[in-house]
Amino acid sequence: MIDLSNLAKESSLAGIGELINKGTAPSVLMIMAGTKPAAGGAGTQVLAEFLLPANIIGSITAGAMVFSAVDQTQVQISGTVSWGRIVNGDGEWVVDLDVGEEGSNASIIMADLVIYQGALLSLVSARLQY
Repeated sequence: MIDLSNLAKESSLAGIGELINKGTAPSVLMIMAGTKPAAGGAGTQVLAEFLLPANIIGSITAGAMVFSAVDQTQVQISGTVSWGRIVNGDGEWVVDLDVGEEGSNASIIMADLVIYQGALLSLVSARLQY
């Protein structure tokens, strides 16, 4: 295990942000149902997909990267959200994330984890943090 200074954490997060930004197509945050696999493992059921802005880095401070504003998306399949995955514009897996409701310490915060096909879906907040 290593201990990182805030400067090192923030530099690392900036690099992750640039990897998310990479590619000619928009990067995608997939909202998933089912059990989260081992890092980068085969995904489960995709309930919705958010197209991410060209620059995902909203701010980086105190060892956390807050995402830029992400537009709403329409739910493709009804279900219970359990985790999320980001792939960049080249289709490369970048990061798997926990998803929770307000008050949780999850990376992706949603108002409700039970979502319904056809509904508009918004993120309350999204961040990466050490």
